[in-house]
Amino acid sequence: MQVEISLFGHFRRLLRDTDGRLTLTVIEGTTVRDVLKMVRVPEAEVGPVSVNAQLATVETPLRDGDRVCVFAPIGGG
Repeated sequence: MQVEISLFGHFRRLLRDTDGRLTLTVIEGTTVRDVLKMVRVPEAEVGPVSVNAQLATVETPLRDGDRVCVFAPIGGG
C-alpha cells in the first residue's frame, strides 16, 4: 500500500530533494511511528501529526492512500 508523508517546519530539510513530500510503499499494519522512522524524523521532536487532516498519534495505523502530515512543535511567547 502507499502513503504520502509531508514534513513541515525544520523537518522539511530531511526531504529537501522532494520539497518535504514523499510517497512510501508500506505494508499493512504500518503506523505513523513506523513512517517517522523510515524518513528519520526523531519522534521526540515531533509536534502535531495528522492523518488525512485529522489529528493522530504515532500509534495510528495507516491505510492505503493515507496522507500523513508531520509538524515541528509549536511554540510561542
